[in-house]
Amino acid sequence: MQTDPHLGNYRIQIDNQTGKDRLVLFDFGAIRQVPTDFLNHFTTVMRGGLLRDESLVANGGRGLNLLLADDPPELLERYIELCFLIVEPFAIPDLTLTQSKFLNGDGQYNWGQSDLPKRVAKKGSEIVFGFHLRPPPRETVFLDRKMGGAFVFLSVLNCQVELRSLLLSRLNST
Repeated sequence: MQTDPHLGNYRIQIDNQTGKDRLVLFDFGAIRQVPTDFLNHFTTVMRGGLLRDESLVANGGRGLNLLLADDPPELLERYIELCFLIVEPFAIPDLTLTQSKFLNGDGQYNWGQSDLPKRVAKKGSEIVFGFHLRPPPRETVFLDRKMGGAFVFLSVLNCQVELRSLLLSRLNST
C-alpha cells in the first residue's frame, strides 16, 4: 500500500489517442506491506460497516485489538457508530443510509460537497477523549492516512461516483 496520499504524488495522464486516461502514482518510498491478519480483521470491520452488521464490526474491532471484552458498552457503541460513518460514501442510496444531501440524482456520492472528514474527526475525538484506550496497531495509522488522502483527492476533483459495488467486490475477493 502506498501511504503518502497527497495531490503531489498523483498525476493524470491524458490519452488523446484512445481516451483511456490513467492515474499515475509517484513516491514509491512510502510503500508498506500490510500483514494479512490485520487486513482480514480490517476487512471484517469494513464489511460490517457496509452491511450495517454491528457484530461483524465488533468482531473485526476485537481482532484488531481496538476493542476488548471488558471495554464499556458505550465504547463499543461509539466504535460501531464511527465505523458506520466511515463507510458513508459506500452506503446503499435506496436505504437512505447515506445523508441524502451528499447524493446526486443518480445516487452517486458527491465527494466535493461532503463534510465527512469533519464528522469522522468529531466522532473519533469523542472516543479518544471519552475512554481509556490502548494504542492502535500501527497499520491503522497508515490506512487512516491513505483513506483520508483518497477522500481529499476525490473531493478536490469534485467526484460524483458510486463506489459501493467496487468496494464490495474487493472485500469479497479477500
